Amino acid sequence: VPNQEYSTIHLFSNILDVPKFSINKLIKKITESMVSPDLEHYFICVSPNIDDLRNNRIESFYNYFSNNHETKLFSDRESNIGSWARYEKIFSVKIINN
Repeated sequence: VPNQEYSTIHLFSNILDVPKFSINKLIKKITESMVSPDLEHYFICVSPNIDDLRNNRIESFYNYFSNNHETKLFSDRESNIGSWARYEKIFSVKIINN
């Protein structure tokens, strides 16, 4: 049973943009663990900025939560860190009770 007393931080680096990785399975697991409407889940999603197809996978992940739960977007960046191209989405999610 997930801890119902503390917020959760989800870190995703270089995985959400991978075409063979199932975002739908991940979303299902995460939403099953979101049991308390009072707690926030924080998502830090960062990948290399390779192309729009891969970036759209991160956007789809974010859009699921944005369309189904109370979501706050903190950062939405396409920028470089030195010579490395970065695509980033940082947001929080609270459950919406239906």
